[in-house]
Amino acid sequence: MKKNLVPAIAVLLLSLLLLPSVFARKPIDFRDSSDYCVRTYYDGNPIWWAFENLQVPVTRMEVGKRTVRILNDNSDAGRLYDVTMRVSPERSPVYVSVIDANQKADVGEVAWRAKMEDSVSQYVGLHIQNLKPNSYYMLYKNGTEVHGRDSDDEGDWSYTIEDVSSVYTLKREEHVTAPPPPPAPPKKKPLTIEVKTGSLKGGRFIERTNLGLGEVATVRVKLTSEGEPVEGADVGAWWIPKPLMGKTETIEISEVGGGIYQGSFAIPENIALGTYKVSADAQKSGYEKAFGYDTFGIVSKAAKPGPGPLDKVAGWARKNPATVAVLMAAIFLFFILARG
Repeated sequence: MKKNLVPAIAVLLLSLLLLPSVFARKPIDFRDSSDYCVRTYYDGNPIWWAFENLQVPVTRMEVGKRTVRILNDNSDAGRLYDVTMRVSPERSPVYVSVIDANQKADVGEVAWRAKMEDSVSQYVGLHIQNLKPNSYYMLYKNGTEVHGRDSDDEGDWSYTIEDVSSVYTLKREEHVTAPPPPPAPPKKKPLTIEVKTGSLKGGRFIERTNLGLGEVATVRVKLTSEGEPVEGADVGAWWIPKPLMGKTETIEISEVGGGIYQGSFAIPENIALGTYKVSADAQKSGYEKAFGYDTFGIVSKAAKPGPGPLDKVAGWARKNPATVAVLMAAIFLFFILARG
């Protein structure tokens, strides 16, 4: 009889040892299960609110004072309001509220809030599903903006909350689009300016580096853009006859043609000898502004252009009067003999 009791007692003891494990509740890992989610509805569209990293078992869910069951994704829950889920351990509980709040008339969709207090977890991952796809949602923490991002093509939106003692609100908002920048002004063409000083002889401009007292000087301005002449520009020129006083004298400029602009100015008789500068600027619509200058010297006497052929003959005659007389007599004798 006693021998028959030994196996029974052994089985009983083994059963007693295994009994706690049978009735023990396993922690729920919300990261790997969709069976433990709080699901709310808004206008017939379910709004999912899930958890991550909560390694403690769920004890109960409450709506006001009524305990309700945990909903899975196959449940026809209808509409849930102010749902509170309490999570163990009881000494440091986590309170989670999902509120199906009134929507804002100007932005539509859903306003959502979660409140977690005295959490034993370091952070909680929040996942919202079935929102309006590709819409901008802003998460507020105690009324302050925390994170804004568009929902994806499926209407999912997620974020990790580290401060679980605050109140969070998720709202859909309209994107604030900044006004487009003004169009960039068209790129202006380069403008090259060339300034030369000289004088006119027979209507032709001769560049010179030295001019004399009392002489009329000519300034020539040539405008080009990428090698092509520029006509119809606004050209101005000036020089300073008294540099110490700094007084500027304007030179009247007129267009000659082919991108050439000219003007003349008189050199005073009593001006100081030395080096002077003629400046010019030019501008035209669609072109960059241009500035240039040229320098010239003023000598005591007028530095006229070089002598021509007749001037050279006259100078030779003045230096050789006897030879000139012989030539004149020969010419006179030639005409007499020719007539006889």
